[in-house]
Amino acid sequence: MATPPVNRRLALILAALLLSLAGCTLLQPAPEPTPAEKGLTPMTGAEVRAVLNVARYRWQSAQGASGTAMTSGDGRLRVIWETGAANGRIRFTDTGYCSRFEDVRKGIEDCYLLYRTGPRDYAVVRQDGTPSGTIALLN
Repeated sequence: MATPPVNRRLALILAALLLSLAGCTLLQPAPEPTPAEKGLTPMTGAEVRAVLNVARYRWQSAQGASGTAMTSGDGRLRVIWETGAANGRIRFTDTGYCSRFEDVRKGIEDCYLLYRTGPRDYAVVRQDGTPSGTIALLN
């Protein structure tokens, strides 16, 4: 018994749709491995303090935003990006650092681990393991 043309067309359209969806998934680039997946070890809190306590650095977020930041040694932090700036606070922990800005993230503190990836370059990862971005020391 022959398949009616409408059912055959519908089957071809459905097959093409499924193949295109599979192709979209297969063609996606693999996510960048996290520093931990690359075998890197997070810096200690003392190491992070030594690097970031008084520093000027370029930052780039995992979402692509970028700018510069400066720490003053007394817990003050200033972050500057293309369309604005924010003053906040930084504090160092046993495992990294935490930052808080009144006008960013609704004033909620967020904490990070730091991984050295080069002589002046670092990967920044949230405490939950989510990549946050990178920083490169300028001074």
